[in-house]
Amino acid sequence: MNNLIMILSIVAIGTFTVFLNQKVKNKGRMSMILAIIFVLYISTFLIIGMFKG
Repeated sequence: MNNLIMILSIVAIGTFTVFLNQKVKNKGRMSMILAIIFVLYISTFLIIGMFKG
């Protein structure tokens, strides 16, 4: 089950990245947004892991 969630979220992040690439003209802002999303994503997995453990 965890692997399925991981794969789905990676696919979602990939499509979101492509979508942002087409929308955002300023690449610096896009990389900042992606960095924030990535940190939130990792912290969500850490919180879920703490609750399961």
